[in-house]
Amino acid sequence: MATTSNSHNPSTNGNGNAANGRVELRSIPLSQIVVTDGFNPRGEVVEDSELEAMAQTMRDRGCLQSIRVRATATDDYVLVSGERRYRAAALAALTEIPATVLSAGAGDEAEQLDLLCDAMIENEVRSNLDPLQRAQGYQAMLDHGLSVRGVAERLGGKAKRSSREKRIKEHL
Repeated sequence: MATTSNSHNPSTNGNGNAANGRVELRSIPLSQIVVTDGFNPRGEVVEDSELEAMAQTMRDRGCLQSIRVRATATDDYVLVSGERRYRAAALAALTEIPATVLSAGAGDEAEQLDLLCDAMIENEVRSNLDPLQRAQGYQAMLDHGLSVRGVAERLGGKAKRSSREKRIKEHL
């Protein structure tokens, strides 16, 4: 698959994660993906008819949208977003999945917060994220040291921040 260079600040990738400025799109083995418990803003992924339908689509057509992972120093990948796609690929008995691979970072609290922000942004653009799932994601960001204002800024910049802050408070 293609390799793309990120042209943002060289000390961070485009998501604020410490990196060498590279993001790669490639297929990676499912066996090398680590799913962190409690990281998914949507909560636990359950095996239901929708997940099985996604798995069947993957059996028929492959995985059509990449997941997002962060490389580690131990040659594994930490899942950032796309847990349902990852689980469906496993159900479909795929051995590899397309992934946007972020360079390995420090693995510290600041990086965890950046990765959580990425996961929340991806999930917020979907209309089916319910209010409880939003609240859980916002709370996780608060638990990582952000204020409500900080969460609002991370999820959408400073423009219209006050309306985002109000929405965040309502969900919490």
